[in-house]
Amino acid sequence: VPEWVNTPATCCLKYYEKVLPRRLLVGYRKALNCHLPAIIFVTKRNREVCTNPNDDWVQEYIKDPNLPLLPTRNLSTVKIITAKNGQPQLLNSQ
Repeated sequence: VPEWVNTPATCCLKYYEKVLPRRLLVGYRKALNCHLPAIIFVTKRNREVCTNPNDDWVQEYIKDPNLPLLPTRNLSTVKIITAKNGQPQLLNSQ
């Protein structure tokens, strides 16, 4: 199964076009705030596969209570604070 994940940003570059066998999946992550919104399924072999969140089969899989939503991968947490001028600033929390 190909991997189409840009790991530093955890955003997808394109979708995997085929239906993944449910039995091979252990969970999923959401990457909905990216240029290409996606549901990233994680397989038993720890591969990440980007899928279209609008596909019917994807919607069906993420409603399955036995398929857990996994935490976002090793990214720095980003905090939004408001500066005195009212403009938001992004700061990485360590």
